[in-house]
Amino acid sequence: THDVASTVGAFTAGIRLIAEDIASLPFITYRRLAKGKERAPEHRLYPVLHDAPNPEMTSMVWQETGIGHLYSWGNWYSEKELDAQGRTVRLWPLRPDRMNVELDRVTGRRLYKYNLPSGTQVVLPSRNVLHIPGYGYDGLVGYSRIRLMRRQLEAAIAVEEFGLQTFANGAQPGVVIKHPQRLSDTAKGNLKMSWEENHRGLSNAQRTAILDEGMSIDQVGFSAEDTQFLDSRRFSVEEIARGLRLSPHKLSDFSRATFSNIEEANIDHVVPWHVGGRSIT
Repeated sequence: THDVASTVGAFTAGIRLIAEDIASLPFITYRRLAKGKERAPEHRLYPVLHDAPNPEMTSMVWQETGIGHLYSWGNWYSEKELDAQGRTVRLWPLRPDRMNVELDRVTGRRLYKYNLPSGTQVVLPSRNVLHIPGYGYDGLVGYSRIRLMRRQLEAAIAVEEFGLQTFANGAQPGVVIKHPQRLSDTAKGNLKMSWEENHRGLSNAQRTAILDEGMSIDQVGFSAEDTQFLDSRRFSVEEIARGLRLSPHKLSDFSRATFSNIEEANIDHVVPWHVGGRSIT
């Protein structure tokens, strides 16, 4: 889910990086000329896109929110507030996880069914919704990037949980307590409970254990080094960076970074946002 994916540090950092970088660029309305273009500040959409799409948000905040939605859920929705002439005067962001898009069987146009926090569903016609779909657009919606990156995110979460459990247990693997005699289920339960109360967790790490009646201990499982814990975490960052089309150093992974390749990667990161049609004609 979106909430679970947001707990993955590399994924959240990547989404923030893309959203903040794109939102920091000015959203300018241009007039096309015979040769070149010029700004059109008198156009009715100029203040909406460049300054503030609504009284509660600046243009940067609105874009940052929309790009975050686009790179997480695969779609960017905003409701158009229209004046008496049917012209857009304000834009209000809508959460993609509350939106269902369907085709009207009569008109063939898209219908946007939005679920309000109260549980009420509002049906919006396509002319009232600014919809920017992401990759994989099938005619209705874009594909959720979280769904496309599910395996990478699951792997990152599994590695993180392994590390948390390992260090919560004092960075020690599990143990098997051997007893020379056959114990009843009750005795086994009492022995297990007593051991965990006295030796489990960081606060009890490195405490001395005294064993009676010829008992002994064997360690089982793998250490963090044996399972290549750090390498696994680094690989998770690389996989998430690949899914977001980012260079790993943008997610603070400098394991393979050099001055020259970072410089080229930074140029490669900046160029698409400036060239890829960031203005509206």
